[in-house]
Amino acid sequence: AVFVRRLRRPVAIESVRIEARSWEEAQPCVRKFAPHCQRLVVLPDGNLDPVVQLEAEHLGVGLGSGAGILMAPRPFVQRRFTALAWQFAERLYGRWLAEGQRGRPVPLGHPAPSAVAR
Repeated sequence: AVFVRRLRRPVAIESVRIEARSWEEAQPCVRKFAPHCQRLVVLPDGNLDPVVQLEAEHLGVGLGSGAGILMAPRPFVQRRFTALAWQFAERLYGRWLAEGQRGRPVPLGHPAPSAVAR
């Protein structure tokens, strides 16, 4: 008998919404999620510095405010399979199960900035 074991990551992280008081405050989460999914930074003020807009566009990060999405994030393309990506998905899935929040977003990181995986 021949057995084939098929491994799949437990979850696929499609996007993350990062709520922060400023662009600088959002940067740790922007970097943390860069290799895993598309990112949207939501800032309280809709009037953004043009330099912030250019940097967000260069990084492929979307920008939003209380009024809605100002700039859509670039679609995420998984370029390669890595052990780090697998471990990230396993940890997120474990936290999701431990908190018993099936079907609801899972907060990650520190209270500010907050990141919600969707």
